Amino acid sequence: PGSMPSPAQRPTATLTGTVTDFIWTPQKQIKAQLESAKTKDLRFAAETDTTGRFRFFDIPAGDYRLLLGIPISKTWDQEIGVRLSSGQEAHRSAA
Repeated sequence: PGSMPSPAQRPTATLTGTVTDFIWTPQKQIKAQLESAKTKDLRFAAETDTTGRFRFFDIPAGDYRLLLGIPISKTWDQEIGVRLSSGQEAHRSAA
């Protein structure tokens, strides 16, 4: 019989973040996409809430690109490299 893995042994990670403008005002309804650096087939999508926060959870460990942009844009305004480890809870801020 096996035991339950501890949070540090979980094969997934969590990434949270905050998006603000240049004077630190939270930006709502910003598109956030987490895309695997190895394959573009592995993607996760979120949107900032009224406090400018977004969250991705149960993400497999690995290297990702965090892409941020306004909903009506066909391009991304910002790209941030992110490395996630099993059991990690990471936070990234963008302005």
